[in-house]
Amino acid sequence: ALVAIGGIWAAQNLGGGANGAAALGENARRIAVLYFDDLSRDGALTAVTDGLTEGLIDALATSPSLTIISRTGVEPYRGTSLAVDSVARALRVGYLVR
Repeated sequence: ALVAIGGIWAAQNLGGGANGAAALGENARRIAVLYFDDLSRDGALTAVTDGLTEGLIDALATSPSLTIISRTGVEPYRGTSLAVDSVARALRVGYLVR
């Protein structure tokens, strides 16, 4: 469900709606999963959010038809204030999961 939500958001916001995949061109099959934020008061869930992020990256990476940006590739954007479209351009991806 999370991937579907992220994909729908990305298609609408990065790719231009119904023709999103076509508009994304060569990046249409490239996905980046950004590290999820720990929104707990004391940061007690950081290990959980990191595990969810890395697990999703690993699970998506098993798809032969997708190119998934590695953990080390998305790490520099962890906690960044950059706009999502800037991150997508920097990583050359069609979809971001956040």
